[in-house]
Amino acid sequence: MKNKLFLIVMMMFIAFAAFAEESEKDKSTGLTNADVKNFIKNYKTIIRDMESYNDFISTAGTAAALAALAENNAEKKVTAILNKNGISGSNALEKWMRLHYYTTIAAYDRTLEKTIAENPALAAYIASASVDPYAETRKKLDTSDFNVIKTNIDEIMKAMDLGQS
Repeated sequence: MKNKLFLIVMMMFIAFAAFAEESEKDKSTGLTNADVKNFIKNYKTIIRDMESYNDFISTAGTAAALAALAENNAEKKVTAILNKNGISGSNALEKWMRLHYYTTIAAYDRTLEKTIAENPALAAYIASASVDPYAETRKKLDTSDFNVIKTNIDEIMKAMDLGQS
């Protein structure tokens, strides 16, 4: 289960690393607690509804995903699916992508916290290594969006089946 989480987190990090480098600082998407709660509640339904956009889902945040969106009014269709499932606004797709992107970082933080709690000896090693793979990315985060995600990270990880019980 931990290997699955690590693989998912690393894949998401790689997919979004290029995106993060392009901007100075992320602007808020206006992500609300209600958006996140609906994301958690309806995650499986959203994925099922988006199955026709499988290429988009598997490459979210990449140039391929943006090209896929340009075809057949996909962005409007995906936004409608997200709105129907409680992720509000005309920028629901941006919120969806932000949820995934920031969840990668918050999930890393949560996994690290739990690992240190389970193995206190590891804390000293981690402190001495002082390596944060997200250090540069963290400088660009919009804190209001990130804090909403971080507050709900355990539930998000459970909804996304990222190894949380």
